[in-house]
Amino acid sequence: MTLILIEFVIVLVGLAVTAILFYRIPTMPTSNVNLSDYPTISVIIPARNEEHNLPLLLADLSAQTLHNFEIICIDDGSEDSTGQIALENGAKLITLKSKPEGWMGKSWACQNGADAVTGELLLFLDADVRLGPEGISNLLTAYLQQGSTVSVQPYHNTEKCMSSYQ
Repeated sequence: MTLILIEFVIVLVGLAVTAILFYRIPTMPTSNVNLSDYPTISVIIPARNEEHNLPLLLADLSAQTLHNFEIICIDDGSEDSTGQIALENGAKLITLKSKPEGWMGKSWACQNGADAVTGELLLFLDADVRLGPEGISNLLTAYLQQGSTVSVQPYHNTEKCMSSYQ
């Protein structure tokens, strides 16, 4: 009986701690940026085989309420039409064929994008990110309010549940 009571107390303490930790999850501020008074922005999209996702993100970027930003897409060795889609949607395209020794993952693509920017602020977006029309304005507002780097964990929409691990 005491073991059950101890387990019950542990569960209650866990629930209480969870409530305390997640009492206030930070959210993005709504935009209050004077559009004539903000730093220039360079959007950098590292992409490999993203022909299905990239058009969606580029459409989201073209629908932004804030329009004065450049888009740089880094095609990191795609075997599909990722580069062509970037060009067709007005993005500056950088095509990478190989990475130097010691570089792994998408860091080489991000570095090449950062080296090519003209904007004062860098916004790195994965090709599978979706943005609402105020997305960039809200990110810029958060940056201007904090005065430091802003990192955002996007909302994830689960489309199907896996019943078992494979």
